Amino acid sequence: MINPLDVVIAPSRLFSDLRRQPSWLVTFAAITVVSIVVEWFSFRYALEGTVSRLPHRATEEMMQDAIRYLEGRRVINVALVPLKVGVPMAVFSFVIYLVCSVSKPVSLPHWKHFLAVVVWAGWIPTVGGVVALLTRSLAGALSPASGSAIPQTLGLGMVQLTSKDPGLLYILNGLNIFSIWYILLVSLGVSILCSITRRKGIAIVASVWVFGLLVSAALLRLAVGGVQ
Repeated sequence: MINPLDVVIAPSRLFSDLRRQPSWLVTFAAITVVSIVVEWFSFRYALEGTVSRLPHRATEEMMQDAIRYLEGRRVINVALVPLKVGVPMAVFSFVIYLVCSVSKPVSLPHWKHFLAVVVWAGWIPTVGGVVALLTRSLAGALSPASGSAIPQTLGLGMVQLTSKDPGLLYILNGLNIFSIWYILLVSLGVSILCSITRRKGIAIVASVWVFGLLVSAALLRLAVGGVQ
């Protein structure tokens, strides 16, 4: 039986086990539950952020309308967590699988092996989300005026910028110690699955991850621009 702690203490053994038996469903369910909890408790900061961005001339009625809207979105956002967690994992692992197929390694496992690696490595950004929420909660308790966003801990998202570009802020928030750890873990898994060097595994995974980050940032800019 695979030990979840192997993600941290013995990732090589974990990915070797996943190469033989690519189990991921229970791990995905556990990550989803943790993500739902984080999403639920992050609501108060989204609410604070919306209220703080309202014009100073906003009436009490406008503020209450904004609060009611977000409260309605809270349940919807929580219900969508499995999709928000699962779809990026599936797409990320499949694109890595396609890139590895082009490179024609000696033996290429099935896509489900890559998905298992990505899902298990997903514990790292999930823990990062928990740490970011706890850090933001502590900062809010110590300084009520510390801001409303939840920047990823130990990353460029903690830098205070005057820019309000959602794409730039998304990219900076994505560049943190947990995402780097995640990339290195997935790279290790890919190198074990495909019997390629660690350097080549890092090149493949990092390239796919950066491309996905840039595409997501561009889509976010378009979405925000369309709403404004």
